Amino acid sequence: GNLEGATYTASVTKIGEGDTSFANPTPLLSGETALFWFVAHDDDVFELIKLYPHRVKDLFGDLGVCPHIFEIWRTICYFDYSYYKENAIEKDDYYIISLEKLLVMKALAMKKAKYLKDVHLITEHILSNQGLKYEEQRRLNKRILSQIENIVHIEKTD
Repeated sequence: GNLEGATYTASVTKIGEGDTSFANPTPLLSGETALFWFVAHDDDVFELIKLYPHRVKDLFGDLGVCPHIFEIWRTICYFDYSYYKENAIEKDDYYIISLEKLLVMKALAMKKAKYLKDVHLITEHILSNQGLKYEEQRRLNKRILSQIENIVHIEKTD
């Protein structure tokens, strides 16, 4: 995927067999590296913990496992697989959470400066995409207002 200069890809295959492939080319606008979080179904987390019982994490009730260089969580901030899957982009063997869900995740962690920076970057991206709708909205507004006489704007910008 691409988020204005932030490139991300992820591929995890055959985790249960100990054979992982993980691609992480991530030049970000902030100059930092991207962090991938994987949220898995309860059954998958259970099986992974059985395979890697010495690599378990429990952060304030969020249960995860770190089989290799990445983490797989049952929940993040108590939001589970079904929450993150909603409106996600489906790939061959994984999902990419929606930008809105990513924004919520980053906002929940924005006490840390890097996550606050992420909130600003994601917000700018969302607003720039919304800006593409300007002409369409202007035409619709004009059509609506043309049907009403004696419109007085108390504020108007163009």
